[in-house]
Amino acid sequence: MTAQISDRVFYQEQEFSITAINGTGLYNPQQDGISPTSFSTACYRGYVCIYRVSEENLYLKQLNIGLKLKDRLAVKYGRGQRLFDINPKYPNYDSYFVYEEINKIIDLSGGLLLGKHFIKEMYIHLGYHPAYKFREVHELIFREGKVVKSTDISHKIDEFCSAIATHQSESFIEKLITEKNYRDEFQKWTQKTLTLDYQL
Repeated sequence: MTAQISDRVFYQEQEFSITAINGTGLYNPQQDGISPTSFSTACYRGYVCIYRVSEENLYLKQLNIGLKLKDRLAVKYGRGQRLFDINPKYPNYDSYFVYEEINKIIDLSGGLLLGKHFIKEMYIHLGYHPAYKFREVHELIFREGKVVKSTDISHKIDEFCSAIATHQSESFIEKLITEKNYRDEFQKWTQKTLTLDYQL
């Protein structure tokens, strides 16, 4: 599987990738009757959300979405389905459609791990990139769309990676040679170390 495009969040005036989610309330276009279709091998689910955190609230800022042929034609002729009172646009340079300047408050309750500065050496063609593949990671905890706690956990992630790299047990290292095992170890580590358990 090709590595997938992550949803993004503008936080503290910087752009981060969502690397893990625990909770409910993030946006899914199906809840508004829109069925996305894959627009790239890097986006099998068919949509990408761009959020922003402003004044401690989480907003949906933009939705990029792949549409079926009949829906694409409807957009082309100005009859695309409106969302949040906004018409979809088609950027000529891409294969998806865009709902811009949405600015809808998202009632997320739970946590997000946000990553920035991806470590290129850790790239593989597999799903979404987890937090340990980023040099800067923040944990945000939300209650009904409001940030109630924010923590820079970059040093904790670095400690995890260092522990993996320097562990003395050869059998332990051998156990981590696959991406799945690395992810499994990270999942166990988050359950012991971070505020919430995360789905990766």
